Amino acid sequence: MIKHLPLVFLSCLFLHCAHDSKEPTTILANSESPAIKPGHDVHAYAVELLAAFDDLEQTERFLASYAPDGFLQAGNTVPTVGRDNLRRAIRRLAEVAPITHHIKSAARTDQQIFISVDMTYRPVGQRPVNIPGVVLIDLDDDDRIVGMFVAMDRSQSHPLRDAPESL
Repeated sequence: MIKHLPLVFLSCLFLHCAHDSKEPTTILANSESPAIKPGHDVHAYAVELLAAFDDLEQTERFLASYAPDGFLQAGNTVPTVGRDNLRRAIRRLAEVAPITHHIKSAARTDQQIFISVDMTYRPVGQRPVNIPGVVLIDLDDDDRIVGMFVAMDRSQSHPLRDAPESL
């Protein structure tokens, strides 16, 4: 996944046309088949996918978009592998610092999706922190997520600077 990191930053240069749709979409509506297919609106997919991550009540919809052994890696943390581990990590993150993703733009090339995003973390007992980032998603042949890498600022102002090794 890290070998793709330069692609993430180069892609950000091309993802400058920001718009954040608030209208609901139905790409993930069917939890049996939430994978994005060629021709789907990539921006709408990104909005709906990360909204499902943000809302604990939609965690299963988010996880259904993953291949069984897919992983998520945020910054320099250890990758969280598998749906069960992801479920636990998402719940733990929501307890420490709930997050909201604001999609600026998204693009797809072959088996990868690049998302330019502003993330708002709301650490419990602290004021919200806004962090720009980029999400790189690798897809398998069935368009399920096999890997998601989130690049973000993990400076001293980052609310998760003392987070455990995995997400």
